[in-house]
Amino acid sequence: MYRVRLAAAAAIAALGTALAGCSGSSVSMPEWLTIKPPPPPTQALQFESAPPGAEVRSTQGQTCRTPCSLALPLTNQSVTFAMKGYVPQTVPVEVHQAERAAYDNSLPAADFSPNPVEVALQTDKPGKPGAKPKSRKTAAMTDTTLRSAAPPPNQSTASSAFPPLSPQQPR
Repeated sequence: MYRVRLAAAAAIAALGTALAGCSGSSVSMPEWLTIKPPPPPTQALQFESAPPGAEVRSTQGQTCRTPCSLALPLTNQSVTFAMKGYVPQTVPVEVHQAERAAYDNSLPAADFSPNPVEVALQTDKPGKPGAKPKSRKTAAMTDTTLRSAAPPPNQSTASSAFPPLSPQQPR
């Protein structure tokens, strides 16, 4: 009986040593056996801008033109609004969990805040939004062209192709 116990103890020790050696080896588990955490849930986030047509870029690199929406991972992040002629704006978006339980004692799902994300873009140059400032040369040429196109104040505006009607001619 003593020999059986001794043999069993030796077998367990050998097996334990063999298994301990495997854990430190460079052999890895096949990819299909590794446990991967699930991706975070996504939720639609709405975007609006004044003026519309701004490009929205998420932290993950997704883009759209306002007004639009993107399905983004439900994590704290920031989005950037950009439009030619306007100053880019970055807005932080946070995930909020409701603090109060619903009537069935469950917590409501987390949500983005703010949603929708609204931005009023500011022009990068002073003056009218979207207006292209005229150079001095263009403004002077326009002023000169307008003066030459207008008739002198003392000249009649009637066309010379049609002579004026005289009182003797029948109508």
